[in-house]
Amino acid sequence: MELILNDTNIFDEDIDIKLRELLDQNKDKIDTSKFFEVNIIFNKNAVDFAKLVEEGILNKRERSKNIQENYSKKLRIQLEEIEKVLESVKIVINKLHLTGDDFSTNERIIKVKLEEKSKKQEMRVTVVTPDLQYILNVLGDYASKELSEIFCKLYYDILHENMDLLIEIVGCEPTKNLKEIFHSFAMQYKKFIFNKAYIIEDLQKRAIPVFERYESAFNKDTKSEKS
Repeated sequence: MELILNDTNIFDEDIDIKLRELLDQNKDKIDTSKFFEVNIIFNKNAVDFAKLVEEGILNKRERSKNIQENYSKKLRIQLEEIEKVLESVKIVINKLHLTGDDFSTNERIIKVKLEEKSKKQEMRVTVVTPDLQYILNVLGDYASKELSEIFCKLYYDILHENMDLLIEIVGCEPTKNLKEIFHSFAMQYKKFIFNKAYIIEDLQKRAIPVFERYESAFNKDTKSEKS
């Protein structure tokens, strides 16, 4: 379920009042016997940093690291206020996220996403992500680097640039374009980027029958030549 808080931003002093009103208006849609993962998504483009400096929350003269730390602390304080409101309307929280995202415009809205879960977690998890797109970009760069290393080792060191073998192991459409093969490889393995052992093990499983088939064909050709 997604609810929208209009005409507000994450640092609104009345965010608790506005959120409570929104939840009260939609209480018939919320099953308080369930457990929820709640994601509060705010438009980071609508954050008035000049006002935060005026109020002393941020200091222009501080190092960027300190500014970011203070910004994150302020977000966590806001999340605590939101958490109190959710608890007051009997919403049982498994996970609570506060996420800054890039909306298409500078519209002053906050999205409240509630996802039902069947079981209650022993420990509640709260997460603050001030800039989701930055995190995704960092993870994307990391994933590309890691996958490139595995792919290059397979193609250059193990297969000695045999593109036919590479295509069979990766399981993509025949092509002479190495970038297309890498794209297929990356799409298959990107979700396992933090489990390199799995990627390598899976590639080994794929490679063994391919090697055996090529070895068998090579042996047949050799016998034919001898006869």
